[in-house]
Amino acid sequence: MYTPRRKPFRRPLFALALCLVLSASARGQQPDAPQREARPYGGSGDLAGRVAVRSGDPAPVTARFGSAYDSVAVAPDGLAFIDRAQTALFLKGVEGVRTLAYTGEETPGGARLAGLSRVAAGGDGTLAFVADLADSRQGIYRIDPLRAAPEEVVTTGSTLDPGDGELTVAALYEPAVDGQGAVVAGIQFFEGTTAVVRFARSSAPEIVLRTGDAIGAEVFSTLLAAPAVNASGRVAVSAALESGGTAVVTLAAGEPPAVLFMLLPPQSSFVAHTSPAIGDGGQ
Repeated sequence: MYTPRRKPFRRPLFALALCLVLSASARGQQPDAPQREARPYGGSGDLAGRVAVRSGDPAPVTARFGSAYDSVAVAPDGLAFIDRAQTALFLKGVEGVRTLAYTGEETPGGARLAGLSRVAAGGDGTLAFVADLADSRQGIYRIDPLRAAPEEVVTTGSTLDPGDGELTVAALYEPAVDGQGAVVAGIQFFEGTTAVVRFARSSAPEIVLRTGDAIGAEVFSTLLAAPAVNASGRVAVSAALESGGTAVVTLAAGEPPAVLFMLLPPQSSFVAHTSPAIGDGGQ
């Protein structure tokens, strides 16, 4: 039987050679790899980051509010409120809801808001609120009746001079606002002193009451809660006394404290750690 001899199969060798040629050509035409941008601090080989979106940026959705809020305050032009998540201060008026301050916002003083709480309103429309800041400080901020950007009133880490040398702010009580837009706040200092301070616009802070001041025959030690103020500027304070007693007092500029209620040892009852309320008539 005759079996014809097969011719050498050269097609695979030709295909392999063609692949090698094309591969070499492609390597020669490959564009340069993108250069990585160095980090600002000089690191190499890492891509620099940029902010794509952050708290406070507009979102393509309609906001909805739940049934719980951090705090509310009534202003002449509407209801001011902070949401439960403490992301923003809103004002609901006849024209709808406006955002007055929000987390991520940079204030004129250079700080950035990280959380808002405890809004208060004055009779002239001024609003004040407490803010946690991105640098771990805390501050009280004021918004005027024209609804300009939040203005820094006082922050932890700053200093105040109550009359006998500068003291450093350690902690803040929630603010109250009188009828002229002055913010009244309790302040604890690192040096161990507590004070009630009035922050009027365009004037130096005024010490209303501080540790060591006389309250009748007793001596003021510290605050039991945040102070209150009415439209005329009369301040009400729940106070702890150096004797161990407690009292509720009111104060007006240029007048000694007026004691409304006092409990002294050895009585077992005491004034609660709750902010007082004071009406326009001083009650």
